[in-house]
Amino acid sequence: MTIRKKGIPLKQVKEFFDLVQLTGDEHSLERIIYVPDINRPGLELVGVETPNQPHRIIIIGNKESYYIRDSMSEEEQRTRFKQLINDNNPVVIVTAGNPAPEVLLQIASEVNYPVLSTTAATMRFSVDLVSYLDEMLAEETTVSGVLMDVYGKGVLITGKSGIGKSEAALELIRDGHALIADDRVDIQRFHNHLVGFAPEILTGLLEIRGIGIIDARRMFGDSSFKARSNIDFVIRLVGNRSEMEEEFVRIGDEYEQTTSILDVKLPLIVLPVLSGRSTYVLIETAVANYMSKEQGNDSAKQFRRNLTSLLQKNREDSEQQQSDKSAVLFDLDGTIADTEPAILKSYEHVFRTYLDVSEFTPERRVEVLGPSIEEEMKKFFPDIPTEDAIRTYRDYQVEHIAEWVRPMPYVNETLEAIRSRGYRTGIVTTRKHDSVVNILEILGMKGYFDIVIGHDDVEKEKPDPEGILKAMNGLKCTRSVYVGDSAGDMRAGKAAGSATVAYPTKEEKKEDLERTEPDYIIKDLRDLLEILQKIGG
Repeated sequence: MTIRKKGIPLKQVKEFFDLVQLTGDEHSLERIIYVPDINRPGLELVGVETPNQPHRIIIIGNKESYYIRDSMSEEEQRTRFKQLINDNNPVVIVTAGNPAPEVLLQIASEVNYPVLSTTAATMRFSVDLVSYLDEMLAEETTVSGVLMDVYGKGVLITGKSGIGKSEAALELIRDGHALIADDRVDIQRFHNHLVGFAPEILTGLLEIRGIGIIDARRMFGDSSFKARSNIDFVIRLVGNRSEMEEEFVRIGDEYEQTTSILDVKLPLIVLPVLSGRSTYVLIETAVANYMSKEQGNDSAKQFRRNLTSLLQKNREDSEQQQSDKSAVLFDLDGTIADTEPAILKSYEHVFRTYLDVSEFTPERRVEVLGPSIEEEMKKFFPDIPTEDAIRTYRDYQVEHIAEWVRPMPYVNETLEAIRSRGYRTGIVTTRKHDSVVNILEILGMKGYFDIVIGHDDVEKEKPDPEGILKAMNGLKCTRSVYVGDSAGDMRAGKAAGSATVAYPTKEEKKEDLERTEPDYIIKDLRDLLEILQKIGG
């Protein structure tokens, strides 16, 4: 497998963003950009020696322009700019319509070095530039196999020639799944995930031995084809005993194996292809089982959930009985789902985008766990439009949330027990509704909750009781228990007249929670079952 590292000429970037060239000739635009990142040279301008970060585009925005103009002498500018302008750094771009310093233009002109400018705001231009470079410079490779979308998962099917990969793909297409690429799969790496697609000449085509090349898209319709897909795991088909003895461990143990493509580890499932076994059915079953395992489920638990759902449906036949039963409502982050890694990594991304990740100090890492995202963005990024900072945070988190989110301890068995006792359950959180649903689907918990009230479902967030009251109304319940891990959760519950249950998952939160005087404090979600028995309703 050959890895193709890419570079793009500066001229292509200039034309794509319609940049104005201030210095350098056409030859200067032939410089090649290899790194999808930028450098804001604040420390270099004040004379601090920093580790070399070669091949990055240098951005001079408002802050740098103000400092150069108001605080640097001509001699200092000449010294600093000579250090910046070299073959390691492909270009300097001045943003936000700021005038380029005359000293910079003089030095650049002397060595035919390109200085470009744009009227675009620094923040927006930086985000767009990095996104563009990420796509254009993504590492690439090619593997032999078939890439299919099966139940929404990107499945790369590999195996020796003639083992039946394309024939299995044909059966999968007939069963409603989608083809991405057959025979040759081109793969690009974006951050820590892989995207696969077909070469243009093979798009939508499938080669079946004995028939030849067929156009699957035309034969089975547009729904049978996708242009590209993430690659979530690999299924390797093996067809003889020697391969099975070497690769096939034992039934149910396949998910301990991994394979690596472009230094990204992927789960590997090894399936034997034997006479009398339907390969495509095995692939469908392997994908479904993988998804179930990925979400922490197994067949026995699935049966219990199905049974719980049936019992719950029978209970719902009596609306009056339900209205007399307390609703059990939960906060999401830190109560149902461990989203702390997702929150911290998303804030790191925002700091990296607009400031510097070093400014995301340990103290700030504690501060962001609890308050609303709008409140925190206004505090940390007063010079950035709040909606832009929030969008950057949420877009990044949506892209990576499945990698980071995990269920809290004992949450599945506790929810199963609560549901089996006839309680209606819901989520009331400051996270956006769609984000909550996505997390619940990732964790396989969506079926546990009758209602979700998110940030965009209410006018006033916690500690205002609006969300809890809205959930109770939606569940047609006159009483409720609210479980959360923050002081704001407890205040909202008390204001709504709920029985409040504090769940301090971190020791530093316990004191704040105790000050709100909750009705109950638990160390383990399973303790909630005893509380519900005491409350009796």
